[in-house]
Amino acid sequence: MKKDRKNGKVGILLGLLFALCDAVASYFSSGCLYKLFTSHNEARERFDSSAAVTIYRKVRRSSRRFWGGVRKWLSSQFERSVVLTTLSSLVRNLLCLPGRAIGAFTITWSAYVLLISFVKMFVLLDSTASWTNIICGAVVFLASIPLMLADKSIITLCTESPLVNGLLTRVFGVPAESLKRVEALYIGQSGAVILGIIFGLLTYVIPPTYMVISVFAIIVVALVMTYPEGGVVISFAIAPLLGVISAPSITLAAIVLLTAFAYFIKVVRGKRVFKFGITEFAFLGFALAMLLGGFAPGEANTFENALLSVALMLIFPMTVNLMKYKRWIKTCVFAFIIPAGVVAFIGIVQYSLGMAPSGWIDEALFDGITSRAVSVFNNPNILGLYLSVSFPMLLLVFYHKSPKVKILGGIAASFVIVCVAFTYSRSAWLSLLCGGIAFAVMASPRGILWLIPSAGAAVLAYVAFPNSIGARLANFATLADSANSYRMAVWNSSWNMLPELLFGGVGLGEEAFRTAYINYAAAGTQSVAHSHNLYMQIVIQLGLVGLLMFLILLFVIFRKCFSAPVSASGKEISLTSRAALSGAIALLAAGFFDYTWYNFRVFFLFWALLGLACAATNLYENDNCEDIVSECDENSYWLTVKIPKAKDRYEGEREDAQNE
Repeated sequence: MKKDRKNGKVGILLGLLFALCDAVASYFSSGCLYKLFTSHNEARERFDSSAAVTIYRKVRRSSRRFWGGVRKWLSSQFERSVVLTTLSSLVRNLLCLPGRAIGAFTITWSAYVLLISFVKMFVLLDSTASWTNIICGAVVFLASIPLMLADKSIITLCTESPLVNGLLTRVFGVPAESLKRVEALYIGQSGAVILGIIFGLLTYVIPPTYMVISVFAIIVVALVMTYPEGGVVISFAIAPLLGVISAPSITLAAIVLLTAFAYFIKVVRGKRVFKFGITEFAFLGFALAMLLGGFAPGEANTFENALLSVALMLIFPMTVNLMKYKRWIKTCVFAFIIPAGVVAFIGIVQYSLGMAPSGWIDEALFDGITSRAVSVFNNPNILGLYLSVSFPMLLLVFYHKSPKVKILGGIAASFVIVCVAFTYSRSAWLSLLCGGIAFAVMASPRGILWLIPSAGAAVLAYVAFPNSIGARLANFATLADSANSYRMAVWNSSWNMLPELLFGGVGLGEEAFRTAYINYAAAGTQSVAHSHNLYMQIVIQLGLVGLLMFLILLFVIFRKCFSAPVSASGKEISLTSRAALSGAIALLAAGFFDYTWYNFRVFFLFWALLGLACAATNLYENDNCEDIVSECDENSYWLTVKIPKAKDRYEGEREDAQNE
């Protein structure tokens, strides 16, 4: 009887809490703020009927014949170019070679790599010899043995391999039918061994790892040029993992620019379309502001930083315009969550084995914290930001139909929470909480109740780890912490700079900031690289106009995403927009306490999330789209695609969908 009474009281309490949440949601849904953030369709109609857009359409119609002829000529020249024809023929011939021919080449090449590496290391005692070359040759040699026994062509082996076939069809979107059509062009294996000897001897002066990386790079470039959607997916997936190389930001920008170039070529040829609406207009305004921020006088690195920033920002319009189908949205989600789980696991192992670097901590206050996890990032705060931004995307998998995906997603989410705890970054903790609660509230008005278990978890962590997590929480806002007092001094000094920079910033880059900041710096903060506040930093770099344009862009994007109902056409995909938006909110929340764009890869992921949110929203603008059944087989990764009704505005999209 006592148990029944207890359960009854709990049920009554939950009922009251649910009723309170529903009442608050009903109150806000009838308010002006709700109407303001859900009026995207009306704003889009006003934008489409504005005088500027009307004039643009008239000019476009009058010059359609001219530009259509130019595009047709350029497309024909591109199709008939000697370079393209030669490369296409070469690729087809290579794909149709039997596996034993490629195996003969690679096993001969790897044998010479091993021979030359051993001679250089143990006979010639050459300092350039390394075990990396020997490992590379051994791996290629072992991988060549199955190829030597294969009579089937390379393209057949690729289609029969679940891993390779999945990469080609799901990541790059290569139609399965096109892979089968190549089979007719069969060529023998002449010269494979001779070529293996020649390229093997070249490893005496060219490291074999460079050759292997170059081959993979050529394959990726060819696929991206053919299917630019794959470039978007690849950039999503490898952005956090590029910390293992020497120039991660430049490499990421190169991938984005390659994808942008491939997309531009497709648009010129009429194989893809580019839609320019109110969201793209707002993005263009802020992108121009960022670009103009590179023309600050007297600083050499401002223009380089501006170009790099704008190049990474291009992921936003490409994601919006290329990720148009349900399969691409799903692929982008997995491209976010899989690397997040891997990065978090690396951070946990690193911290548990005592391999995490020391420092980044006030030892006088936090003597119980000896190190902080950094994983593939060089900064625990940046690692915490990245994981907190990815956390809402991990929560999205719990709405997936597959139990296996839910289990794996739950494990990855647990890794992320634990790794963020090991970073001991309080701004990352706050960011993780804001992102998770934002997604919970967007998924359901009752999601605000997750604050209760979140608060309970914080109290439990405070009690269980008093010398580490508890100490960090207890000193969250105290100036006794040197990090807090230092940040407060930087804020005050940066605030004093603002009156002179409202109508023109100092430009982008650390040198530009330091040059202006040194005249206002408080004692002990002269070497600071940024203002430790995203919004203040934007004003310092671009002026007040830059901040206003950024806030307008955010407002336009948020209104666009909030205008799409959660249960429009499949809750799983419709919530993707809210999850991506929650990740951006997590970064914006942390921006009050740190300059979250300091790391270019986190800066890239912010724009990638906004682009994914808009792309997922576009799937459910049913007033412009109708469903058609794909021509792919029933076992395909996708079943339906969206084709717009307005033929004059989306010319070429139907043909593109049918080709896929």
